[in-house]
Order: sequence, then C-alpha cells, then structure tokens
Amino acid sequence: MQKTWDTIVAMYEQYAADSWYLYLLGAALLFLLITCRKRKTNGVWLIAAVLFAVLYLWPVTAGIIMKNFIGRSVYWRMLWVLPAVLIIAFAGASFLGMFKKKWLQNLLCVFLAAAVILGGTCMYFQGNYSAGENLYKLPSATVPLCDMISEDAQANGIDQVKVLVPNQLLCYIRQYDASFLMPYGRNAFKYEDLTQNQAGLFSQMSSEDEADPETLNMLLENEKCNYFVWDRQDEARRMEFADYGYVTVGDVDEYRVYRIEE
Repeated sequence: MQKTWDTIVAMYEQYAADSWYLYLLGAALLFLLITCRKRKTNGVWLIAAVLFAVLYLWPVTAGIIMKNFIGRSVYWRMLWVLPAVLIIAFAGASFLGMFKKKWLQNLLCVFLAAAVILGGTCMYFQGNYSAGENLYKLPSATVPLCDMISEDAQANGIDQVKVLVPNQLLCYIRQYDASFLMPYGRNAFKYEDLTQNQAGLFSQMSSEDEADPETLNMLLENEKCNYFVWDRQDEARRMEFADYGYVTVGDVDEYRVYRIEE
C-alpha cells in the first residue's frame, strides 16, 4: 500500500513539474463549485473531477489500475484522463460571461490567456522533437541489423529467428520485423510475466559490466535463441563468445551480430 501511495505522489510530481496548470485547474473547480447553484451544468465537471480524484488517489483503485491496465512506471498517464483543459476553458468562459462590459471582458480574457501561456514551457522549443534517423523513425542501427539477421537466416535455412538484443534496441526490433521472436519485450523493464530463465537473461543484459558469457550462453540455450547481439567493442567477451562457437555475422554501428549454432 505504501509503495502504491509513493508511486501516486511521484507520478503527480512528475506530471505537474513546475507548471501552473494544476493550480489553474484548482481555481477553475473552485469557481465552478461556488457558481454551481446558478449553473447546473457545472455539476458535470465537478463530478468528473471527483471521480477521477478517487480513482487516481485511492491506493486500492490505483493499485488495480497499475497492476491490470497501464503499469506502475507510467501511472502518470492516468492524469491524461482528467479533462483539465476542458474544465479550465469552461470555467474561464463562464467567468468572463459574468461581466457585461466588453472592455472588461477583453482585458480579463487577455489576463487569462497570459496565465495559460506562461503557465508552462513551450513544448516546441524544449528539445522534444528531432529529425528522424530513417523513414521508420527507429534508431539507426535497427533496420540494417534486422536486415542482416534476415539475410543470414535465409542463407542458413533458419525458418524462425529468435534473437536477444541489448536493452537499447529492445523496443524497436519487432517494430521493423514482427516475424522475429525475442525472449522478452518491454515487459522485462517491469519484470512482469517473465520466467526465471528470461529474468536471468534480462539481468545479464542490464548489467553489461558484470555480464558473464558462460551464464549468458546457458540461458540463451535454454531460451533456444539462434541470434545474439552484443557490443562489438567488448573485446574480452567477444573472444569468449567465439569460444562457445558463436558465428560472427557482421557489425552494425557499435553492435556485433552472432549466429548461435545448434
């Protein structure tokens, strides 16, 4: 329960950061509550906000959502469900509608717009966007690496590729070639639905400085992998993989592709 609550607080802080938007949301909800008797439609937004708060903040419902729906590490996405933009806009429009003089409405509209504009940082100028390295919008090594494995598998009569790759490429291989099998996917980052053998592989790949080729070889055999990708600059382990009979297929950027012979 405490772990769930810590996640709730951490995700809120990560989402809110140093922006003003949640303060604007709080002010909007307070205004809607004060004027609720005069405007019955306010109740819709208030009920939506209360229901969301219960779902997000109550550790019981939060725990269920984390376990069965979106995962603990991305629980901040729950805050997307909160219609904050609509509530702020509706409350702002209702507030302006209380004034009859046009000049006062215009002045307050400028003030509210400035509060929204200055309430956060512009997402288009904060390094959130960059030019894609290829048409697939995948890391540059992904496409040639997959093509190299596919060509080698075809040349050696391998019908089904099962490959283990470094964590940096883990989420991208099957985006390019869904025919590839892998011991685990992004679920490994949360250690969800992993067998003991798969968890051992992921631990080895997550600790490259301590990775043991003998252990890796045993785990790869148990998982029936026929391809393996490793850091080509790691000369010591590269030699040990050769001793286990791994065949070097080729190099792509900083990676070396091995074929594991039966």
